Amino acid sequence: MSDVLNRKATKEFIKRMAEVHRPGWEFTQVSSHAMDALELKLKSIIIQQVKILPSTGKTIDFPNL
Repeated sequence: MSDVLNRKATKEFIKRMAEVHRPGWEFTQVSSHAMDALELKLKSIIIQQVKILPSTGKTIDFPNL
């Protein structure tokens, strides 16, 4: 299965959020383990949502997110 995250953009977002929510602690890197864990979590959420889709229609929508 291929990646579903834009890893570069996700790392930048994590570092920005760390600056906002953890002032005074300078983060400079995001580990590959953290990125892999996020990737697996996102894939799991997508699979979970696809499984509960109605059997009618042609549009995928996740209204319960």
